[in-house]
Amino acid sequence: HAPRIPKSMRQKLGIAVPLAAVMLLAVSVPIYRSFNAPPAMMNQEIVLDTSEGMKADFDGKPSKLSAAVEALQKGFLPGGDNLALRAFGGTCHQEDESRLLVPFGRNRRSRIESASSSLVPGGQPALASAVIAALADVQPLPHTRRVVVLTGHADACYDEAIREIKQRFA
Repeated sequence: HAPRIPKSMRQKLGIAVPLAAVMLLAVSVPIYRSFNAPPAMMNQEIVLDTSEGMKADFDGKPSKLSAAVEALQKGFLPGGDNLALRAFGGTCHQEDESRLLVPFGRNRRSRIESASSSLVPGGQPALASAVIAALADVQPLPHTRRVVVLTGHADACYDEAIREIKQRFA
């Protein structure tokens, strides 16, 4: 049988270079995609205390509620996130304890600013029922879920608010 002739360096490079390029491309595409992938959707419900006690002056602002609304508008409304606004303050153990003012959706900044600017303090701080309602709102949503509570008071409607919340979601 015929003796085997070794391949020249040129032939070896002719095979190795395209193979290396294909391997480099195969590795770089997933890395490129991971850097350019949009971040996971943030689902954020803001829960704002509008109870009677929010009428009190706070840190140079005309009221605790106006300070909370200002903080909300400056820091908790990223444009691309899925946002909602809930307010609480009403009659204990009644329907008005907590109200969803702006349902979940993207680009909600102007709706949330408008809804929060027209709030008037009144009622009891029903913090536990508002947090329970907000957790129920965000629970079925995919990706990251967050509830941000802006309040100036402890719950006046439930003696053990934390226990109430834990019992519902433990």
